[in-house]
Amino acid sequence: MSDLPAESSLVLAFFDFEIVPQSEVDFALVLAVFVEALAGGCLEQDIREQSAAIYTARTMKTLVYDLSSEDDLGWGKGAGCNGEITVLLQDIDSSLRQMFFEISYSLQKRKPVLYVQSLLDYDDFQLYTADQPSIFLDLFNCPYSHVNGIKTINDQPYYYQMIWPKPYLYIFGAGLDARPLTGLAAWAGFSVHVLDWRETYGQKQYFPDADSLTIGNLSDLTRDVVFSEWDFIIIMTHDFQQDTQILAQLQDKKLRYLGILGSKNRTKRLLLDSPFPNHLYTPVGLAIGAEGPTEIAISIIAELIAVQRGKIK
Repeated sequence: MSDLPAESSLVLAFFDFEIVPQSEVDFALVLAVFVEALAGGCLEQDIREQSAAIYTARTMKTLVYDLSSEDDLGWGKGAGCNGEITVLLQDIDSSLRQMFFEISYSLQKRKPVLYVQSLLDYDDFQLYTADQPSIFLDLFNCPYSHVNGIKTINDQPYYYQMIWPKPYLYIFGAGLDARPLTGLAAWAGFSVHVLDWRETYGQKQYFPDADSLTIGNLSDLTRDVVFSEWDFIIIMTHDFQQDTQILAQLQDKKLRYLGILGSKNRTKRLLLDSPFPNHLYTPVGLAIGAEGPTEIAISIIAELIAVQRGKIK
């Protein structure tokens, strides 16, 4: 371990046993899960021991672990990761706890926030939203990119972290193929909302991972939902007339992703000769040779993630 390098990226680990739930603030993870994700759990015990010194002390501590060793003597137990992990440990006092509540409130309102923390002064931290002027404003133009890093401001190093709310995925159609898609999407971090007109299909037992399951006239439901430019939508009703009506209401909306199950020729017919919107993906999913509902769901999730991360325009 050593002091923080001059040019480095790091990960924050906050310590408080009554921390805001992970579902509300994804980057403030429970310690064991957090460290396991960092390095397969090989740093967990040391970070636990190091954190004991700062718990309730209103202070910070940086740890640098060299994981480049390929033998069993270094951190990583022979993982040979060829890199370093820098962890900033930070105790949570009442002011930081209040900050977590503010982050939680913003995320519930589906608003991204930027957390900025001085690496020299425990009390010097700030939250920014997209409507506040700052030198970090451009970061809000990269949806779902959890960008972090270190920036020097007035000769002081500051850590910054973009925190985005869960992306919303609306699935029109509650058929058999929507079931694995819903589960995989939820596991991938999406807030999933299923809409259908058939009560026999749209039952909670078939979609336990969905955040909402709505049954009704799909044209009315489409009109009632307030979609945002960050939303993902998949149309998979397997009903040509239903798809036509839904697409007519959605094709001019500004969305992150609009996918339609079926061939491109079928989608052309659905559009009634209208031009393809730039955010329209058809046939939905990456071409991986998928067969059956589960594999097709995997191909769709892969495409959603690629669009979310900006790998597919």
